[in-house]
Amino acid sequence: MKPKTNPLEMNKLQEYTRSVIEETNASVIKEKLSWLLSFYDVINYKLCYEFGIWRAVKCDSPDGFENVKDLSFPPKESTKAGRLNEPKEPVFYAAFIIHTALEEVGAKEGDYVHVSFYKIDNNTGLRGCVVGEILRVHRSGRAMLSDKLGESLNRILTPMSKYEGMKYIFMDAFLASMLSNENASKNDYLHTRILGKLLMNSVKDIDAMVYPSITLEGAVNVAIKTKAVSSTLTLNGNSVIKINKRYDHGIFDFSIVKHSNKKNSDGTIVWG
Repeated sequence: MKPKTNPLEMNKLQEYTRSVIEETNASVIKEKLSWLLSFYDVINYKLCYEFGIWRAVKCDSPDGFENVKDLSFPPKESTKAGRLNEPKEPVFYAAFIIHTALEEVGAKEGDYVHVSFYKIDNNTGLRGCVVGEILRVHRSGRAMLSDKLGESLNRILTPMSKYEGMKYIFMDAFLASMLSNENASKNDYLHTRILGKLLMNSVKDIDAMVYPSITLEGAVNVAIKTKAVSSTLTLNGNSVIKINKRYDHGIFDFSIVKHSNKKNSDGTIVWG
């Protein structure tokens, strides 16, 4: 596969992307991002992450929540605008390691957090688009989620000319930085919501987006469309944990207060 080449030279491309960030008009942002994405091949493949994904929700006590519904995405009527969702259009946010999930919810020493672990059904399949892996392969030589993907991207990058490669990597880096912008909430996630919708709709049958963690460098999060949650994820267990100590760099010391692998048909958690 030969990626599309953006016609702008590097200085102009940088100016253009900065103008996108500075723009406040939604229709202009969408127009500018749409033009950029016409030269960006969205990486998408079937997510087969054998270790599963984690979701964390803070709770007020060691009792945790009574029903698994309280641990999933919120109901439409109470859903506010988020990084990759519109108001009243929830998505399921999760992380690939528990420490990332804890960092994302801002867990602190003494907090109780209800964490749930989900396995991806590889038979049903969860097709996701991935942003930031081109940059990761450029910097480390390997992709995070799939060695096969890393090998494919290396085969694409190796024969590229100097400036063609720079633009290819720059585009991915720019989109990844926009999605992981820690200040995105200041304008009600306007840029990330527009970009997320454009990316998720750019390829048929996309159910999820994998993007860089906002709070933990090098980690990744996943946002999954609600319609795909029940058909592609299986809840394999949930626990209430207590944060004993939060260290720098996303390292947590925690204790398991209680754990469950069972639930009733109505979603009520059966504690062991």
